[in-house]
Parts: sequence; C-alpha cells; structure tokens
Amino acid sequence: MVWKLELKNIEIAITGDRSKKIFADILEIQIEDLLNEKEVEVHNHGLMHIEKFMGFRLDVKTTTVFEFYSYVKDIEKQLKHTQNNG
Repeated sequence: MVWKLELKNIEIAITGDRSKKIFADILEIQIEDLLNEKEVEVHNHGLMHIEKFMGFRLDVKTTTVFEFYSYVKDIEKQLKHTQNNG
C-alpha cells in the first residue's frame, strides 16, 4: 500500500495534477489505520501475556505506566531466576 502512495505522489509531481492529491491523502489515512491496528494488536498481545503470567486481569484504564513497567520487570526477574535454576 505504501508503494501505491509513492506512485500517486510521483504521478502528481510529474503531471502537476493536484486534483489527485485527495487519493494520496486517502491512501495515507489507510496506511495510518493499518499501522494503528498493528500497534493495538501488539499491545493487546503483550497485555495478554502479562495477565497470563501474573494470574490476574489488568485494567488498562486504571493501571499506571509505573505499575505496568513493574509487572514487566517482575516477570523478567522471575524468568531469569527460572532459567538460572532450571
């Protein structure tokens, strides 16, 4: 999809036809939406693993960044301990 946007921008630059700019803008919005979906998917996947490991559900609306970071650090510490002690 990014290549389509680049082709459209090249076409606009070569022809000087600014009326096609709307199509480039639409492509940009679609690309941003796809990237945002991927970010949400990655975030949800990480959250799911933290919840599974910790054994309880996190409320993302009330969990602070510090708490979230603390959970991640605690999981890392427990995993290192398990790896070192078999």
